[in-house]
Amino acid sequence: NRRFSQHALAVVVQAYEGMESVLLPYHYSGMFPEVPFSLVWRCSDLNQTVLHLLKYERGNLKEQYSYSERTSMKTNAPQSGDFSLTLKKPQLSDSNNYTCNLQWENEWKETKEDRLTQVELQVKGQTQTTPTAVDTGQRSHVHLSLYSTLFNTLSFSITYQY
Repeated sequence: NRRFSQHALAVVVQAYEGMESVLLPYHYSGMFPEVPFSLVWRCSDLNQTVLHLLKYERGNLKEQYSYSERTSMKTNAPQSGDFSLTLKKPQLSDSNNYTCNLQWENEWKETKEDRLTQVELQVKGQTQTTPTAVDTGQRSHVHLSLYSTLFNTLSFSITYQY
């Protein structure tokens, strides 16, 4: 019985190593079980590591678990529908698939879990600086291109006279 599930298309999120944080987005507008339930973000590694867990009973937050100090979620997720996970200071090793799941126990005390969404996180290397020099005789122009974490390119020139 998958009456609680609300499947979304796979999402790809790109980030740069060392950014302040990256958001793994998911917004839920489905029903919740009448019984206590948990919102669980997992890494799709071999161990299916739980990164963040919020446990609710009668609509109230009862327990919160974070694998590291690098993850956070809004605690009012059932009211707001915002199940997004914030990952602080992304690292290259964070590149992986992540799933947001709704977990509960049925009347026979069996743990049930529905995958709500999957997010692929692609973390790229740190901000790069690429210098190039052009000799124009009396002046040397150095052109730097800085690639920012917001995917914009900022260019400027430095002119040395000798």
